[in-house]
Amino acid sequence: MEPRLAALKAEDLQPVLRHASPRLSLMRHSSRTATPRAQDGSELIAAQPADAEVLATAAVPAAGPAAAAGLGVAGRHSTDPLTGCDPASLEYVFATTTNLERHNLIKASRGHRQGVRLLVFTNVTGDALAAEAAEGAAHCEQWRHLPDRSVDIEGFPRPLLGELRYATAPFLAHALLSNGGEDSSDGDAAGTAAAAAGATSADSTAARKFGGTGRAIAQAATPKQESGQQGVWSAPYKWMMYGDDDTLWFMGGVAALIAGLDAEKPWFLTDNFYSSYTPGFEPRKAAVPRCVPCTLDPAGLDLTAQHAVRSCDCTPLAVCGGGWNRSAGYPCDPERPPLEGHHGGAGALLSVGLLRRAPLAVMHPCLDAHPKWLGDHAFFHCLWRAGLAHTDPGYSLRHPGALLFDALQGSTGRLAHLVNASLPLTGAAAAAAGADGGFPGQGARGGSGADVLQSMVSMHIAGSRFCSSADTARAIALVYELYDAWQEVRQRADSGSASTPRAAGAGSAAAAAGQHVRALAVRLWQLQQQGQSGQGQSECLSVEGSQLL
Repeated sequence: MEPRLAALKAEDLQPVLRHASPRLSLMRHSSRTATPRAQDGSELIAAQPADAEVLATAAVPAAGPAAAAGLGVAGRHSTDPLTGCDPASLEYVFATTTNLERHNLIKASRGHRQGVRLLVFTNVTGDALAAEAAEGAAHCEQWRHLPDRSVDIEGFPRPLLGELRYATAPFLAHALLSNGGEDSSDGDAAGTAAAAAGATSADSTAARKFGGTGRAIAQAATPKQESGQQGVWSAPYKWMMYGDDDTLWFMGGVAALIAGLDAEKPWFLTDNFYSSYTPGFEPRKAAVPRCVPCTLDPAGLDLTAQHAVRSCDCTPLAVCGGGWNRSAGYPCDPERPPLEGHHGGAGALLSVGLLRRAPLAVMHPCLDAHPKWLGDHAFFHCLWRAGLAHTDPGYSLRHPGALLFDALQGSTGRLAHLVNASLPLTGAAAAAAGADGGFPGQGARGGSGADVLQSMVSMHIAGSRFCSSADTARAIALVYELYDAWQEVRQRADSGSASTPRAAGAGSAAAAAGQHVRALAVRLWQLQQQGQSGQGQSECLSVEGSQLL
């Protein structure tokens, strides 16, 4: 049994199979939709899965072979016992939103994320928030309150509550980090103070419009670090990973993507967009214009035919080819970008240079007034109106149809297939996967299995597919378990440890690690198959019922 799940109680492991409408499942288990209840957590605490506390403990594994070998996330070293932060990883920060019913998703990622700063914005207050903040402080986390705001969106059976929270999160996270002690000479601290003052002065209006979010922003923008943590939280960052609470981040891919990019430039990096202005939100079409990094090697590419402009300072005018186009197909003007927005579940990588040019005081009025109110779309449109545009990393130019952000479209089966492609299964594991040792029909574009695994930046595991947030949290822990174990095996192989004078012991350890990876791959493939086993009816995924444990 995997270390992150070993502490689960026996009664929690009984098979559970339930059927659910995907649409209704989305409404139940989305990080941006929560049943309106007391925001101090008094009613929500009872709704937490019974094993949430056990899972939170299990999600922080004891030091294993990867940790002992220094093979943690992005080659990091050790964490500070006082702050839980890794001093070698301060250039990175995570920002996400959640609600109390999904706090266990945040905790399930701790084993993989160890030491990287995380700012979490949730809908709870009072003792519930204080308890999460106290627990999170040991894991390099800050937990802040931003209230729900009810928004009716066409096509959804009930109001969405967390869209403004999601859209505001990166701007408020930047304000918090700047207020934590960054040099005010660049205007950040002054901008943060102005944002807080502006939110406070307009609080009566804000309260009427969306339940006092202005007051909450002003309060959240006041640093509240413990005395021993102020140094960590005042340290400047360079890159912010911004996504949902069910967005998984792979730091090897993140590091590869930003290599050679200047974080002082305004980077809004993602390649997972929606391009339709009609219901359904189709993925980005090849004909839609885009910026690609100025560092991209154009050799062998026809950027004109691919509607791509090389730029390290992408603006709406640059995306639109130097002139505005208000055609019905793909509008491209100062108010309306050619894309509906980026896929929030796939996430985006934001530079400090981008967020310095988009202070909270400037962005908050636009987010408040934006008519669509899907959080990722509001974020996208408001940046556009502020003169800041998206940059596609350009991976798909050489690998048509492939993505870096949610590269596997949330498929645990595809992840298993790629691991299989880079580390072939044998023995009992191969028998479980199929006669040929493979996972049929689960391929992915973009090169070999190892190439895709090493380059992918994020994965949206899509909590809406799971029967409960507890199932989603277990799946997150398993995906990270597989990815980290695979990284360890690959790094062992690359280092050539099996050919050292201690080859016998090293070879035995490598074989054991490889078997662990293979077993995890089979189990995640089985999880994917569970969702395809119904008779014409969509099944929500339950980790208990997937024969994983």
